[in-house]
Amino acid sequence: MDVGRAGAGGRAEMRVVILGFDGFSPDLAFHWAGQGRLPHLDSMMARGAWGPLRSVIHPITPAAWTSMVTGTNPGRHGIFDFGVRCDGRYEPRLATSRDCREPDMFGLLSRAGRRVGAFNVPLTYPPSGVNGFMVTGMHTPHLEAGCYPRALAGEIRQIAPDYSIDVMSYWYEQREAFVSDVYRMLEARRKAALHLWRRYRPDLFMAVFVAADRIQHALWAESFPSSGEIENDVIGGEVFRVYKALDDILGEFQDELEDGDVLFLVSDHGFGPLYKDVYLNTFLQQTGLLVTHPVKRSGETRWYRYPKRTLPHIPAIGSPGKTIRSIDWSRTKAYSHGMFGNVYINTAGREPAGIVQPGSEFQAALGQLVDELTDFRDPQDGQPVVDHILLGRELYRGPAVTQAPDLVLIMRNYAYMTRGGREFDGDRLVSAPKVNHSGNHRLDGCLVVAGQGVAPSGRLPCASIMDICPTVLGLLGANAPAHLDGVPLTDVFPGRRLTPPQREGVFREALPSQGQANPTGREFHADERATVESRLRGLGYLD
Repeated sequence: MDVGRAGAGGRAEMRVVILGFDGFSPDLAFHWAGQGRLPHLDSMMARGAWGPLRSVIHPITPAAWTSMVTGTNPGRHGIFDFGVRCDGRYEPRLATSRDCREPDMFGLLSRAGRRVGAFNVPLTYPPSGVNGFMVTGMHTPHLEAGCYPRALAGEIRQIAPDYSIDVMSYWYEQREAFVSDVYRMLEARRKAALHLWRRYRPDLFMAVFVAADRIQHALWAESFPSSGEIENDVIGGEVFRVYKALDDILGEFQDELEDGDVLFLVSDHGFGPLYKDVYLNTFLQQTGLLVTHPVKRSGETRWYRYPKRTLPHIPAIGSPGKTIRSIDWSRTKAYSHGMFGNVYINTAGREPAGIVQPGSEFQAALGQLVDELTDFRDPQDGQPVVDHILLGRELYRGPAVTQAPDLVLIMRNYAYMTRGGREFDGDRLVSAPKVNHSGNHRLDGCLVVAGQGVAPSGRLPCASIMDICPTVLGLLGANAPAHLDGVPLTDVFPGRRLTPPQREGVFREALPSQGQANPTGREFHADERATVESRLRGLGYLD
C-alpha cells in the first residue's frame, strides 16, 4: 500500500499536526494546566499561544468539526445537525461527508500537492480520495469501510487489534464497563495515531480523540457534584482522569515533532452541566401552533425501551405515544426537530405539506413564535427556558441557508436541550435528561498553538473554529478559496505572511464537495446504515 512514505518527494517547509480533543473545555484544561496537573499542556502553552476557540451555533459535533476543516459556516457547508433535511420528507436522514457542500482542507491540500493524513475526524465518512490517507470517525459502520486506502485497516488492526469506532454510555449496564471501554478505545486510538504519524509523516496530520466528550456526557455530575458546576478546588474525578490521559498523548506527540513542525491542539466545543431535556413540540402544541393526530395505543407497546442501567441519571422512558410522525401537518404552523433547539415554520413550497405562505403570513408566524418562546418558562422553577432566539437566515450565510432552522434557540446556556427523535413526552414541557447524560456542550473549545514561527504570546482573544482551515492552508502554501468565513491567525505567526481570503462582496456558488470524490462508490449498505443509526437512536439523535 502506497500512501506516501516519510521523505518521499522531499518535505514541505514545515509540517502541521492537529490534535483534536473532542469536548476539551478551556475552563478545565487551562485551569488544570496552570496548576501543573496537565504538564504537557502547560509546557505547550508556555511556548506558544492559547485561548478559547468559539464554535458554531449550535456547537454540535457534525457542524463544528465540518466548520473547522472547511473554514466555512453551516450556511455554506450545509451540515447543521446529525441529520439533513430531505425533499418530500419531514424526517431527516443521517448526514454523511457527501452532504458537505464545501471542500475540506484535506482535499484542498491534496490538490496543491501536499500529503495529508486525516484520522478519526467526525463526519468524514465515506472517506475521500486524498493525497495520503484517511481513517474516518463517527458514523463509520466499521473500520474497513472507513479507510482510504482500504488496506490501511489491516495495518491499524495489527497495531491496535481492539480498535473500535466509538463507545457510548447508553450501551452499558455498568459504569465500570463503560469507563474501561472508553480508555480501551483511547489507547487503541493512541497507538494507531502515533503509528500513522511515525510511518507516513504527511505535511498535514489531523487526529481526533473523542474520549473526553464521552466521559463528560455521562459522568459530569459525578465529577462535579456541586449541582454540576465547576469548583476550582475540585480535581474533577473521572473528567480529570481523561484529561490527564489526553495530556499524556499530547506529550508523546510533542516528543515526536521536529523543530520545523507546528502543533495545534483544538477542540470543537467545551462542556458544562446538563439539567433538562425540553419538548418544544409539546410546547408548540400547547400554544396551538402544532396539532397532532389522535394517538393509537395498544397494550404495552413502547416507542423505545431502555434496559435497566446503573449509570447515573437514567429515568424510565415510559411511553410518550407521539413522535414527529404524529403531527397533523395540514393544521401545523411550526415544529421542532434536531438537537439543542431548532424551530421550523411549516412553509408552503418548502415543507412537503406546508401551510404558511411566504411573506406576511410567514412573518406573522415568526413573530408569534418569538413571543411565545420568550414567555416559555420551566414549570418547576418559573424561570425562562430560552436565553437567545436567533434567526437562522441571519445567523448563517451561504447557499445552504435555505436548509437552516427558521429559529435557533439557546436554552439555559445549553444546560437545557432538545433531542431530535424525542419531540414529545406526554404533556411535559421539560424533564430530567432521557439518556444517562449529565453533561452537555458549551460554545467555547480550546486552541493552543506551538512550534515554528509561533510567537510565545500567551493568551489570545477568542478565535473562531473556522479560522483553523485558512491558517493551515496558509502555513502549507495552499490557496484558500475566496469565500471562506474563517481568517488566518496572523497574530500567532507574526513573522509569516498568511494571506486572508479575498472577499468578493457577494456569495458565490459553493465549490463541489470533496466528499463527492468517493473512492468506495457508496455511502452505506443497508446493514451498515442500520448499525450507525442504532448508535445515534439510543441517544435520541434520530427518531
